[in-house]
Amino acid sequence: MNSQQSLEAALRYLKLGWCVIPVGQKPDGSWKKPLVHWREFQMNLPTETEVKSWWENWSDARIGIVTGKISGLVVVDIDPRNGGLASSIDLPQTLVVKTGGDGEHYYYSYPSDADIPSRSAYPTNGIDIRAEGGMV
Repeated sequence: MNSQQSLEAALRYLKLGWCVIPVGQKPDGSWKKPLVHWREFQMNLPTETEVKSWWENWSDARIGIVTGKISGLVVVDIDPRNGGLASSIDLPQTLVVKTGGDGEHYYYSYPSDADIPSRSAYPTNGIDIRAEGGMV
């Protein structure tokens, strides 16, 4: 995906109400390094102008999505490299996205009456919950 395609996708996600931020590559090769102080975006959506500015500044950025109430998302992150297997838990059908590490993200609506924190290694190693305080 080129810079223009990434920007267009980020703007589409923003229009869905998802809180997007630019992410860069970490030394381990993963694309999980926030390029902005993303904690403020756990409470506030960026503006379209901010998103455009980010992709002007970081043309090779990938898209990070802040999970939790701000985006209305809970994501179950399954990483087989760390022992996570989707077959080890019973997940309802939903949107599933393949990750760069041969894992999967299962996207669910965040319940309006809940407070769901992000948790690592739940219920087993290699299965994480990304909600409040999380990002995918």
